[in-house]
Amino acid sequence: MTPNQRFSAFQKIISHSISYNYGVSSSIEIDRFGISKRLI
Repeated sequence: MTPNQRFSAFQKIISHSISYNYGVSSSIEIDRFGISKRLI
């Protein structure tokens, strides 16, 4: 795994846990920044 791939996987985990912690309204805000588009 390159550092970039590892960072990408880490970023996915972060965006998933943010949406689980703060709910749907937060995942919509996250989507605006292009971090996670799958959780809406």
